[in-house]
Amino acid sequence: MCPPSRQDATSGARNGHDRASPVDVLGELLSLSEASELSGIAAHTLTQQAKRGRLRARLIGHTWVTTREAVDEYVASHARKRAALSGHG
Repeated sequence: MCPPSRQDATSGARNGHDRASPVDVLGELLSLSEASELSGIAAHTLTQQAKRGRLRARLIGHTWVTTREAVDEYVASHARKRAALSGHG
């Protein structure tokens, strides 16, 4: 019997998403507090978005972690949605 692949072990199946985990490279992990400082978005907001699956993140113990890339994607997506709502997109 083969052990599960890394993708199987880190997929988002638990929260209903089939994409691979954003936490593939340990050196790139950020707490959501750190991500908040980088993005200017409140840590509470990032936590809620992570729980809803809108920000790629993982809960490790009691700490939510993500990557800079995932935060950048979320910020860009958020900006596109705001532009579309304001009629400038």
